[in-house]
Amino acid sequence: MLAAVPDPRDPRGIRYPLTSLLAVAVCAVLAGASSLAAITDWLHDLDETGQGRLGFTGGIPAGATAWRLLTRLGDDLLSIILARWLHARTPLPAARPARYRTVISVDGKTLRGAHHHGRQVHLLSALDTSTGIVLAQITVEAKSNEIPAFTPLLDAVERVLGTPAGVLFTADAMHTQTGHADEVHRRGAHLQAYGACGVPGDQGRVAAFARVVDRAVAARALLVDAPARPTMASFAEARRCQRVAPIRRS
Repeated sequence: MLAAVPDPRDPRGIRYPLTSLLAVAVCAVLAGASSLAAITDWLHDLDETGQGRLGFTGGIPAGATAWRLLTRLGDDLLSIILARWLHARTPLPAARPARYRTVISVDGKTLRGAHHHGRQVHLLSALDTSTGIVLAQITVEAKSNEIPAFTPLLDAVERVLGTPAGVLFTADAMHTQTGHADEVHRRGAHLQAYGACGVPGDQGRVAAFARVVDRAVAARALLVDAPARPTMASFAEARRCQRVAPIRRS
């Protein structure tokens, strides 16, 4: 999987394989490393047999070498490759309900303790609720919000799954956008938007979105006015919420 990451270095000056350096970073982070210095320490603590199995047969790189390389890599591509690896190693249970549907929850969160150019990092993520794997993450731009990041997130999910056809995406009231519904429907998937009870802004967005989609007479979304802490895994569960407005498929 890691061999799919393009090497940004000049071939004439390569001393350490890129896949080896990436494997070290992945293994060190899995072992609890949270900085580039800790990743380098993890590599230096390995014995010669362990270093050789990771591909370091002619010495190991210094911390500055690993830092220069890792900071030049595209984080979006690497994230997709790692998500694809995790997804491939986490098979779904063989026994599934007859009407089983893959449900992907879309939500945005600000990372605690992570800063980029003086601001906290905000990510829009897609979580596969059946496996608990984050399939994709998109960084929200500093002077923007989650709405423009929705379509790139769908693109990243599609690159991991191959096709999102039949998948049910759930999102909060911020994503009650007709453009989102059109984009999800174009990919053969479904969108379920919900607003929390007692939050006037959420209820207004969901109601307005329902009127817009209804006028278009197109079934692109399922709109739900849900409890404050909704648990939505299927259409059947959504219908038990307080108010459901199903839209017909065109």
